[in-house]
Amino acid sequence: MIVLGNREFVTGMRLCGVLKSFVIEDASQVIEALKDISSTDMILANTFVVELYPKINKFDNLVTIPDSLTSFDSVDDLKEIINTAVGQDLDI
Repeated sequence: MIVLGNREFVTGMRLCGVLKSFVIEDASQVIEALKDISSTDMILANTFVVELYPKINKFDNLVTIPDSLTSFDSVDDLKEIINTAVGQDLDI
C-alpha cells in the first residue's frame, strides 16, 4: 500500500505502520511517489491529491479519503474507510 496525502493523514498512517506514506504538496510529488508502485499496490490518497493529479484516477486500486475530519459525520466513518482500505481496525 502507498499513502499520498496531507501531513496529518500521512503521519497517522505512518504511525499505523504504513511506511510508503508521502506528504504531497504538488503534482510532481505525486508522479515521483507513483513511479515505483506495482499494479497490485493499493493507493490511499486524500481528495486534494486526486485534484492535483487527475491521472491518478486511472488506477483501479485507488481509495480516496476526504481531506479533513470535518468531511465525516463521525470518527466511525473514518475508521470504516481506513479499515476497508488497510484491513485493520484502528483506535482513533
